[in-house]
Amino acid sequence: MHIAMVSSEAAPFIKTGGMGEVVFGLAKELAKTNEVSILLPLYKGLSFMSEDEIMKKKPFRTNIRVHIAWREEICDVYKVKVEGINYYFLRCDRYFLRDNGIYSYYDDIERFAFFTHAALDFLITLRYPPKIVHLHDWHAGLLPFLVKEQEYYARRLDKTKFVLTIHNPAYQGLLDVSGLENIYEISPAWHNRGCLDFNGMVSTLKGAILYSDLVTTVSKTYRDELLTSEHGMGFEQLLKDKKDKFIGIVNGIDDNYYNPEKDIYTSHFGIDSYTKGKLNNKRRVLEELHLTGEDIPLISFVSRFTWQKGLGLIFSSIPHAVELGANIVIMGSGEKELELVAKSYEAMYPSKVRVIIGYDERLAHLIYAGSDFTLVPSLFEPCGTSQLIAMRYGSIPIVRATGGLVDTVIPYDGLNYEKATGFSFVNFDSVSLSDTISRAIDIYFNNKWLLKRIIRNDLKTNNSWKKYAKLYLRAYNKAVGK
Repeated sequence: MHIAMVSSEAAPFIKTGGMGEVVFGLAKELAKTNEVSILLPLYKGLSFMSEDEIMKKKPFRTNIRVHIAWREEICDVYKVKVEGINYYFLRCDRYFLRDNGIYSYYDDIERFAFFTHAALDFLITLRYPPKIVHLHDWHAGLLPFLVKEQEYYARRLDKTKFVLTIHNPAYQGLLDVSGLENIYEISPAWHNRGCLDFNGMVSTLKGAILYSDLVTTVSKTYRDELLTSEHGMGFEQLLKDKKDKFIGIVNGIDDNYYNPEKDIYTSHFGIDSYTKGKLNNKRRVLEELHLTGEDIPLISFVSRFTWQKGLGLIFSSIPHAVELGANIVIMGSGEKELELVAKSYEAMYPSKVRVIIGYDERLAHLIYAGSDFTLVPSLFEPCGTSQLIAMRYGSIPIVRATGGLVDTVIPYDGLNYEKATGFSFVNFDSVSLSDTISRAIDIYFNNKWLLKRIIRNDLKTNNSWKKYAKLYLRAYNKAVGK
């Protein structure tokens, strides 16, 4: 089966968060048995290969003429093959060779409208069009609408089915109704019919939900949450109407890259040698961050600094955790106010708390491998990867019971030691988090047998993409009628 993913980001070239890693991880696993392509804008500042290296290659396609706004833009396409995946980079210097990242420009709607048109005009040039076009979030959300409502594209992609994955419905691809005609060359009548209307504006995410043959999101629990007014972001009724074609599939991780037995960044260990191996990694973390106490719990947080991740709860719980004897390591970046507050706690507890602003891949792996517990107290969490990586390294997750955290962490309830993989709490408040940290620290000091049993459960847990890619293939086959 030929599967084409259309995404605004994908590792190893460009990622700003979990979506870029998810697109790559899923594509990499699917490419073992299928033809898989990823269509990306050719941005400035790519990793793995630079944009200059890519542009030195002979273009795979040239002079694709894309109508956008009031003018015509020319798009060249470059092909790079990585991990069995065909990456197609769509070049338009006006929109994508910019200095300050890939999002948050005044003309983002126009930029990704170009990407949508260019992706579609490229797909119809392929000798064997894809059976599945898999969209991610809002950026190319109107692509299935353009195919299904315009005969020119419908004839050329008549056997193609569309799958949408909702990673974050808070980003809705909103544009003014006038932009429908001025940017997408779509009659405003479609908005008047209600197909694309979203609170008086146009939503490309709504268009993707309505016109895709199958909609997925990144965990079963988050799928159920999106059907409620509390979490649905205004799409809950539309998703209810599409309930039979709306499923949740948990994200996986690359268990070869995140592998404590051969990780290039850490001291190695397996399920039979984790006690010594994790201690070696803890010593390395403590030494590098100038902390002491290899015999006391090391609690970590590695994630973006945003209110959604529960950093406020963590800050309020730090004094309690320190009083109980724990060291705390926090790594991430994001909202500046949260960064400043985090550093203030390091200043308050200089011998017990370390805050690393930014992201260091090597140190992140080392922190997971050396910490005893990982905090994921999110307000909402569609899936989350921190808890999956933590379990891979035997760092017991402490999570709030929401979204994908419910689906991936089995909380210890006092009896289920045979299968428990972490600790969980329900209420989004610092008291609940502090109480859960207390339980974890008490077990650390007073019940080593139980602690080791939960760690072993974590190390045996399978969260690989191999497991979840099978579910996507089943979903694709359903979409194409197999």
